[in-house]
Amino acid sequence: MGQLIDLDELRIPSGFVPPEKKKNRPKAGRRVNGRFIRGPLPWDWVCRAVHLTEKSPHVALGLWFIVGLTKSYTVKLQKKVLLELGVNRQSFYRAVKKMEEAGLISVIRKPGQTYLITLLVDEEKTSNPQPRESPIIN
Repeated sequence: MGQLIDLDELRIPSGFVPPEKKKNRPKAGRRVNGRFIRGPLPWDWVCRAVHLTEKSPHVALGLWFIVGLTKSYTVKLQKKVLLELGVNRQSFYRAVKKMEEAGLISVIRKPGQTYLITLLVDEEKTSNPQPRESPIIN
């Protein structure tokens, strides 16, 4: 048979104190407290949206906020988000109509239901942004 193992050699000494574990901290700059709009947002799309009506920038930001939450380009914009952004129902309808006419979104309207809005963006460019040269701003 094999050799016998002396268990006393394997025992932890009576005065032994284990070392403190390192705390797992999030990387600096990677954690955002509160709500935020998940990016990247296509700059050309945003620039076109903000010039349509007075409240179209608000509606556009609300749409991108919901897109970030749902991870889908087809969303229903909740009334709560519109109220937080200061957009009333009529302003929302006007902005959606103008954004649809501009080719930024497509809308499915059903009586008695919230609009089902699809943001029309180039998903390949939006999901994998490529670095570009810095634009020169005069």
